Amino acid sequence: MSILATIISAALPVFLVLGSGYLARERGWLSAEADASLMKLIINVFYPCLTLTFILGNPALRDAAEIGCGLGLGAFITILGMSLGYLVAPFGGMQIGSGRRTFAFVTGLNNYGYIAIPVAAAVFGINSPMMGVLLVCNVGIEVMLWTFGLLILRGEVDRNVWKKLLSPPLVAMLIGLTLNYTGLPEAKGAAGQGYAVLKTALTMLGACAVPIGLAVSGASFRDLVKSGEWLGRWQVPTLGISLRNGLLPAFYILMALSIPFPTELKQVLIIHAAMPAAMLPIVLARFYGGSPAVAVQVVVASTIAGMITIPIWLWAGLSLLH
Repeated sequence: MSILATIISAALPVFLVLGSGYLARERGWLSAEADASLMKLIINVFYPCLTLTFILGNPALRDAAEIGCGLGLGAFITILGMSLGYLVAPFGGMQIGSGRRTFAFVTGLNNYGYIAIPVAAAVFGINSPMMGVLLVCNVGIEVMLWTFGLLILRGEVDRNVWKKLLSPPLVAMLIGLTLNYTGLPEAKGAAGQGYAVLKTALTMLGACAVPIGLAVSGASFRDLVKSGEWLGRWQVPTLGISLRNGLLPAFYILMALSIPFPTELKQVLIIHAAMPAAMLPIVLARFYGGSPAVAVQVVVASTIAGMITIPIWLWAGLSLLH
């Protein structure tokens, strides 16, 4: 099978699961009231278990330099994306007070979780060392989301930001890296048997994170489409697609080709390059007084365009990398 066919077959299931969530909301099987409970379960239980599953026993995450590079890479691409979004927003008629900050915040944050993880697992393999590196990189993105991102969106950092930084996924990463460094995954005897039982439970719980997260995202996407908020100025979604689905992926792939990163980091960078805008900024734009309409326009347009651009950018990046 060609690399393009492999990538398309990896991306299609993601959009099918998104579509199942869309259909569930449309038919009334998944209520909007259930979203909050499901997301709490994902963030506090399933996603931390998934993080531990990919970190424990991962040889790529026993090197402090590679861990630091992963965290730094996630932080860098987030700062870069939001900064570029802030600079180009005026070309779409957006200024401070009319969506400029929100546009920068939304376009700079890619869908690093519920789309990136299953696509990466399908392309590189669920047991690939890069999966753990991807989760570490995602923590770097989250740290910038709650610090630099809120600075862009609000003009100031939330005083209680430290509570958000100490999130369950971050705690899971720290625990996983510590246990990985101590060599627990290679333990023998009773300790080894105990670890095997723990790993099985973590794998079962972690396996729920992505499909349920995708389904909830699909349901939320249906709400966004039906709301009509995305039917605004054509310049906003056009500029959002140009940046999030066009310019930034090209720059990330150029970074992967030109900087002597470890192989796993190059693969992670290509995965992030292909991702559309994340959906979380819509909620944060509403909560922190941003422009929800601008956020919805960018997310809807970028996600729809992603059905085409995800396979294209993955194919281009991996072909050039190989």
